[in-house]
Amino acid sequence: MWRQISFHSTLLLCLVLLQAHQVLTSILLEDHHRRCHHDERLALLQFKKTFNTNASFFADCDFYGQPAYPKMISWNATSTKDCCKWDGVTCDKITGHVIGLDLSCSCLQGVIRPNSSLFGISYLQRLNLAQNDFTGSQISPEFGSLRGLTHLNLSSSNFHGEIPSEILHLSNLVLLDLSRTVGCFSPTEVSCTYVRNEPGNFQTKLQNLMNLRVLSLARVEISSKVTFINLSSSLTYLDLSSNGLFGNFPSNVFHLPDLQVLLLHSNTNLAGALPKFNCTSSNSLKHLDLSSTSFSGVLPDSIGCLDSLNSLDLEECKFSGAIPESISNLIELTILDLNSNFLVGQFPISLHNLTLLSYLDLSNNQLKGQIQDFKSRSLTLTWINLSHNKLTGSIPRSIFTLPDIFYVDLSSNSFHGIELNKFSNISYRNLYYLGLSSCGIREFPDFVRNSKFLGGLDLSCNEIHGRIPTWFISKEWDDLEYLNVSRNFLTSTVDQLSCKNIMFLDMSSNFLQGQLPSSLCNFSFLKILDLSNNDFVSTIPQCLGNSSNQLNVMHLGNNRLFGSIPTTFSEDNMLYILILNDNQLEENRLLGRIPRGRHFDTFENNSYGGNLALCGFPLTKDCGVSHSPSPPLGFEEEYESDFFDGFTWKAVLLGYGCGLVLGLAMGCLMFLIGKPRWFIHIVDRTCNLRKRPRKWIHIGT
Repeated sequence: MWRQISFHSTLLLCLVLLQAHQVLTSILLEDHHRRCHHDERLALLQFKKTFNTNASFFADCDFYGQPAYPKMISWNATSTKDCCKWDGVTCDKITGHVIGLDLSCSCLQGVIRPNSSLFGISYLQRLNLAQNDFTGSQISPEFGSLRGLTHLNLSSSNFHGEIPSEILHLSNLVLLDLSRTVGCFSPTEVSCTYVRNEPGNFQTKLQNLMNLRVLSLARVEISSKVTFINLSSSLTYLDLSSNGLFGNFPSNVFHLPDLQVLLLHSNTNLAGALPKFNCTSSNSLKHLDLSSTSFSGVLPDSIGCLDSLNSLDLEECKFSGAIPESISNLIELTILDLNSNFLVGQFPISLHNLTLLSYLDLSNNQLKGQIQDFKSRSLTLTWINLSHNKLTGSIPRSIFTLPDIFYVDLSSNSFHGIELNKFSNISYRNLYYLGLSSCGIREFPDFVRNSKFLGGLDLSCNEIHGRIPTWFISKEWDDLEYLNVSRNFLTSTVDQLSCKNIMFLDMSSNFLQGQLPSSLCNFSFLKILDLSNNDFVSTIPQCLGNSSNQLNVMHLGNNRLFGSIPTTFSEDNMLYILILNDNQLEENRLLGRIPRGRHFDTFENNSYGGNLALCGFPLTKDCGVSHSPSPPLGFEEEYESDFFDGFTWKAVLLGYGCGLVLGLAMGCLMFLIGKPRWFIHIVDRTCNLRKRPRKWIHIGT
């Protein structure tokens, strides 16, 4: 009995001692953890002193779901001596050494020099400096001294200069991200990150990094022939976009066993073909982007074996042949972009089986046949672009019954018998862009009145007769930036347009009458204005010259304009192209002094032919007393026959070459000033809400 009591007492004592030991150990470890190493704390504080903070500079961080904030604010030696508790700092729980620094999106501005105290933190394993502003900093060879690094992310932080080979000797690296958000066009650019090695040498040295799982070199200027061989078999993410690679891309990269993301886009001289994929083994590829490359050949039937594929972007390549039926096996696909290739054959019915598809772009190919009804289960589609093909039949009602449809472009096909009034009772609250150019429609689409966020509407080159509906004229379109109703049979006057943010307005080649719309003077963001080939009888509003300081193109030719050219056009404007008739300023009944300015002074004498009442440079006729802006006697009667005699054949000609005048104007504008920022803005405003697969694939540390 005594022995039994003694045994239980001993056992209880052991348990108590064991628990006490665990508690004491935990306390000691916690106490030890609180004490970061003094030299590392000083190194971090010294590193902090080299930077300023600017929270307004880093808007891109919000896109990635990581709001920018100055993490170094918590780095304070007086209030918190333990550097392991500072924002962005990770310490080893046992040794207390700093092993991780995540300063991404920390609003940092400054220069990282080779003697930076950062390189004295020798136990670092993870270093993330992404999304800061280190303008003036080169990628120092001293990064190579951090031998324990497994993760190094210097992306989108304005480093420049040569990538040091020392980084390529960090054999423990699992993640290496040196990508940029700003394009690199020449190694001589100050803001350019590039590789200056013998051709292929950089790619060969990548073989040292056999533990790599993530490699991102987007917009790093490599500019050499592809020689990638023996890349890490552990790679899951490979981004070599926009870095000037050329030659034939090796097909073995497609077969890396764990590869999930392959991004090669924007290497226009990079060639290759899609290989035959193995259907007997698992395929891990989820995102494939070859857009804007020279990949060619047919799409193999085996592409259907990539059953994990989430996005497939082959935009602006050189693929040919038919879209294989096996694409219906890609049941995880959400993004399919095959636009601007040489694809032929029938519109693939199998696409309707892709129930998760949200983005579909097959534009600028040679697909034919009818579009079948999208099944009711394809409710995820928000973006459909089938423009510039050879599709026939009628537009299926199901396209316009998709609940979240955002972008629809069916322009330049051979549809017929389209009855838009059957869609009038459907709500399109999310519709942002509707393109129905050259679709043979005969009526203004009533259903767009339900859209709250309409940003673009293209109804050009159709057979729409009559007035522009009152509901469209009177409604306030606060988001509308692009409106094209040219090459139709619209009549009557256009008194007001309520679209204060419009940037592109084309109502040319109709039968519009009366005064030029006075609301034009309210369009402060207007870039291109084309009201040519109508029957406007009007002066050019004086306010038009200064209402938009950004107006680049104005075409008012083949109307019945009279009066003087507004002198405000010569005052600090951005006008590059002014067309007041087929031959610039000819054959309108304009009078008075020609304004002087940087653009008017470039027009030659014969540009003003037929406007006998104009005077001033470059004409030899001196200006005397100002003329009245009233139309001359008999002006309307004399001009009427000329206008309609010429209008019919011009409208027919423009119908065959829809967008010709605008295309020439834009071509001249591009030649004069390069791609203007406003044009990029219009495109980006749409594309920001577009597929963005490269942005969606976020690299973490």
